[in-house]
Amino acid sequence: MTLPMTASTTSYEARYGWRTRDVVTVLVSLALVAFGVLAPAGSHVSLILRLFIGVVGVFLIGMTALIAFSGKVALRADEAGVLLGGSPLRYDAYTVLVPWSDIVGVELWVQRVSLWKKLYWVGLHRVPGAPALPGSGSPRAAKASAWMTDKSPELLLASRSVSMWKLDGRAFLDTVQQLAPHVRIQVEDGFKL
Repeated sequence: MTLPMTASTTSYEARYGWRTRDVVTVLVSLALVAFGVLAPAGSHVSLILRLFIGVVGVFLIGMTALIAFSGKVALRADEAGVLLGGSPLRYDAYTVLVPWSDIVGVELWVQRVSLWKKLYWVGLHRVPGAPALPGSGSPRAAKASAWMTDKSPELLLASRSVSMWKLDGRAFLDTVQQLAPHVRIQVEDGFKL
């Protein structure tokens, strides 16, 4: 069950909700908890391992459900600008509305984490000298991370991962073009629209 996305000529919004990957995470976590509870006890080491596996499983179930059921806004583009939603765990601290006057570009980019896993990101290119975004992280950490992504630290500080929510890239970019025709749009090769 994914919460609805809205797209119109004046706004686009995506919210945190259930995706297939999240349901799989919960099912795998339930299997971990079942293993932790039902595995035969043979030694103190196996008891510690069973407890650890069970705790990790319960943690994953709880975190996935908490985020998916939150229904908070992950991304919105409207007349005011682009709202980059924070993690539902610290939503208020990391959510920020970036006004169109501060945005010169929108970039949909891909980070390869491993041979089989990619992370998809929505990033904003901002005018030089724009004030730091609250809750966006440390500029020093962004500089250290820039070498892993080949993206500028400024873009990293104004990006959100498409995780625990679904992005309709075409609808989002159409809304950006309608609301802010001055904004440059970039879609990196390999980004699924």
